Amino acid sequence: MVEDIYGAKTQSLGLPADLVASSLGKIAKMSKEDLDKMSDEDVMRSLFTTFAINTGNLISLYLHKANLNDAVVLADCFHDDRFYALIQVNI
Repeated sequence: MVEDIYGAKTQSLGLPADLVASSLGKIAKMSKEDLDKMSDEDVMRSLFTTFAINTGNLISLYLHKANLNDAVVLADCFHDDRFYALIQVNI
């Protein structure tokens, strides 16, 4: 979360404290014991979130550069019908 990076300064920066700043951002500092406690579902959710945010940002950049206004991206299920994605970017 943004608050993890900027602390109490998030308000003065005009950013909500619960805004996602990075998925898996804290993993580099975690101990082996804490890593072993992470569930496969939590890791998958974080990887998917990272993928979705990066994909949305790249689509937005491309649309802006190409002077396009809309894009709809669909992703199929990843595992056991648990993860579906619909990303719609409007500029």
